[in-house]
Amino acid sequence: MEIPMEERIARIEADVAHLRIDVADIKVDMRARFDRMDARMDRMDARMDHVDARMDRIDAKIDGLGSKVDRKADDLRASLGSVKDKLAAAQVWALVLYFALAGSMLGVMARGFGWI
Repeated sequence: MEIPMEERIARIEADVAHLRIDVADIKVDMRARFDRMDARMDRMDARMDHVDARMDRIDAKIDGLGSKVDRKADDLRASLGSVKDKLAAAQVWALVLYFALAGSMLGVMARGFGWI
């Protein structure tokens, strides 16, 4: 009861024809998907270019702010230096006034005790 060779070959040829049709359909589907993927990637590239441009503007703003902060810090250092100088001068004046007060207190005490 063996199936004749001709029928088997015909069946194999029919199966191969169906496989070819299926493979052709798969190729068409894959090409369509690749085309859609390419379109999406192009849109994504455009968005990323836009984001890169915005990031470049933000970087420029940050660099500008950094230079402003540096200038302000230098101004603050200069101001602190002048405050230190004024404080040192005030300390000298306070010391002179302390000695003057101590001298006048001793003079008043000496006069009160009759030493002078």
